[in-house]
Amino acid sequence: QHDDLDEVVVLIDEGTVIREYNQTAVTMFPDIADSEGTLLETAAPTLAEALEAEDDITQIPRERSTVPQYLYVSTTPLTCVDRTVGRAVVCTDVTQVERQRQQLERQNDRFDDFAEAVTHELRNTLAIAEGYFDLAVDQREDDADVSSEAVTAVADAHDRMDRIVTDLTRLAESGQTIADLEECQLGELVDTTYGSDITVSHESRVVRDAKVYASRPLLTELISIIARFADLNGANVVTFDVEEGTLRVTTDGEPLTTETIEDIFTYGEPVPSAETGMLFPTMRAIASSHGWTVRVDSQYRAGVQIEISDIEYLDVPSTTSASTKCR
Repeated sequence: QHDDLDEVVVLIDEGTVIREYNQTAVTMFPDIADSEGTLLETAAPTLAEALEAEDDITQIPRERSTVPQYLYVSTTPLTCVDRTVGRAVVCTDVTQVERQRQQLERQNDRFDDFAEAVTHELRNTLAIAEGYFDLAVDQREDDADVSSEAVTAVADAHDRMDRIVTDLTRLAESGQTIADLEECQLGELVDTTYGSDITVSHESRVVRDAKVYASRPLLTELISIIARFADLNGANVVTFDVEEGTLRVTTDGEPLTTETIEDIFTYGEPVPSAETGMLFPTMRAIASSHGWTVRVDSQYRAGVQIEISDIEYLDVPSTTSASTKCR
């Protein structure tokens, strides 16, 4: 009795003709219902392709959702006496395990970038501090003004190292592997974030809303970062819109130059200004921790357009809605 199993079970003959299946198979592959005597590739082409694939893990799309499901597909021979009469195709849901594997892979990549950033920034700043310290020692008797300036430069360098450590710690926390993902209504988070930030001086609009599978605290932080950038960049309106699996955030602030866009996600580059230098690297860390990609559209010249793609939507919008928050 296969209907008591959580796994998909499909029995096929020595070829690929379906002989029997359980209810879980019908739930996963609706077209397999009433398909006894039908070729597997006709009733469930995705499953048939998975049997031929080299990888045991196959990705199954979900209706009205960009959140994929991952199945481990295996086969067991069916024998009668000493003769093989068919195969049992068994699919086990390994979505959570596969997502964790992908997150760990992304985290390992981020650790390499993080170590490089730490080494580069701290070594450069230490070198500056050591140089001015040596100058202060050499000039302490001959030129008091030079010595005083050098001591001030050393103090500034140490302050910068303190900021670097703080910034990199925040960057690392934003880029950690996420354990808790949940359904988040994008429009509600935008309204909540803007409503709680009394420093925001521009207006937000949500054109098309969607449910997003994400870490609520980090998605809130991402929206907050966008709001801070928009304010610093002189925007009056920030628009959030979901289209074709991509979240587009458009501001009417000062357009960015091509050179600025090339460096904007690099830690340590004060672009487009020293005030905004950490915002985009942190934005990218949050996106990467979810498996998303983020870019700035260099062709958009009416302001700044940020595109966040590969987001897993639980409910892709088909109608237009609007939400406005004025400060």
